[in-house]
Amino acid sequence: MSDQAALLRAILDQPDEAVHRLVYADWLEEHGDEARAEFIRAQCRMARFYDPDDPFRAGMVEGILRPEYRQAWLAPLHALGLGPNEEAEYRFAFTFRRGFVESIYVSGPEAVDSLIRQAGAVCSLTPFLHLRLGADNGGNWEPLTVVLLERLVSCREVAGLRTLDLRHHYLRDEGANALLASPHLSGNTRVFFEGNSLTAEARLALEARFGSAISCGPDLGLNEDDIPF
Repeated sequence: MSDQAALLRAILDQPDEAVHRLVYADWLEEHGDEARAEFIRAQCRMARFYDPDDPFRAGMVEGILRPEYRQAWLAPLHALGLGPNEEAEYRFAFTFRRGFVESIYVSGPEAVDSLIRQAGAVCSLTPFLHLRLGADNGGNWEPLTVVLLERLVSCREVAGLRTLDLRHHYLRDEGANALLASPHLSGNTRVFFEGNSLTAEARLALEARFGSAISCGPDLGLNEDDIPF
């Protein structure tokens, strides 16, 4: 294993240890990548201001990124097919935290399928801790299907997630059953499951399995005719 690979492995294994990221930044600087090294250091300095409950707003210094830097640093993920295409430019959105992509927003069934197929590769590249699934696919409302959810939560990589945001997909009790059947989800992952029109029985079953890690919200009594999309 190369020095760079060993340093990255330490970050993946212990994502909360800033020292691993700073050592990696030193290695990058020594090998000519001063821009990425300073970016990692800057985000580590600013990490104290991040709201851990809102990981998708954590990239506080990303606004100063020159496009060529962002393109270069996301190139390994884009090479996996996790990027824009002609039909849907914003299928994926990536948020850097402490210098690495920790949060991914995925929109549309095809994009979710791509992420599922590449989950192992993603987790070998970056400390992937937060996932939010959207339903806007190029201006069309395409919520997550139960079949895709079952595939997603069957991936062993979901065990490493800190948050999984599945709000407002109208998955109903079938979606709750998919979560309950997952061999990898546990109380270590905070799951946001509001807006899925669950019965009281399903909410109780989720709370019994996941405790305070699951957030189901109130039963609003919605039906399919009430979905405003």
